[in-house]
Amino acid sequence: MSELNGQLKRSWFRPIDEVEAAARLGLDVGDRLTRNQLLQLLRNIRESGRFSEVRAVVLLRLRVAVRRIGTSANLAVAIEGEVRDFLSYEFVNDFAIPPRRYAAPPDCGAPCISQLVSGAAPVLAAFTARILARQLAPYRDGSVTRAYTVTLRDFVRAEMDAIVGVMAAEFPGYKNHRRFGTGPGIGRYSYVSSAGPGKLEEWLTILLGDMGFAVDRDVQILIDGVEVTVEKTAATRR
Repeated sequence: MSELNGQLKRSWFRPIDEVEAAARLGLDVGDRLTRNQLLQLLRNIRESGRFSEVRAVVLLRLRVAVRRIGTSANLAVAIEGEVRDFLSYEFVNDFAIPPRRYAAPPDCGAPCISQLVSGAAPVLAAFTARILARQLAPYRDGSVTRAYTVTLRDFVRAEMDAIVGVMAAEFPGYKNHRRFGTGPGIGRYSYVSSAGPGKLEEWLTILLGDMGFAVDRDVQILIDGVEVTVEKTAATRR
């Protein structure tokens, strides 16, 4: 992993592996995690609110197989990867590096396999880093689009139309939107944008202020991942 992290840093990414992430949460994850343990760690990371700089999650699986033929053997090492958006956890892309084969002694056991894999690490890291640099480039360049769910509560229809109209016409990064849920005093929209949640909150605060609403006094803005909720406070609803 250190080899891969070094390669990614040279491509202007800031990788955080599971050991560093767990340490920031005060957890000890040991040397190896099962898939379920890794997914639980990811849930803890997303719910902690301490990783606002993280944009994407990369899951890597190392596959090692030893094939013995007579008095010789070879070791096949392959890597499979999956990229997911950190905020929505939606699937972004996957990849597989074809097996690379190395000669091995016929009695190659666990220590021998570990040594051979360690020797192959620089080459495997270079291949993986090149693929990830291409797949993660939109995150580095700020061009990733996300489908937010925007919910407006306790606004009249004219106010909802005004809010969404400005979000579509003036918010940078806007791609498209559609209304998909209505009810008394409630509007739900799919809002696709390349803007991050922090920017959306900043721009919504300015927009609502221009409409005469003070955030925290008259309205609240709640953002959880890709769920954005704007609702009037009890005092404003009266």
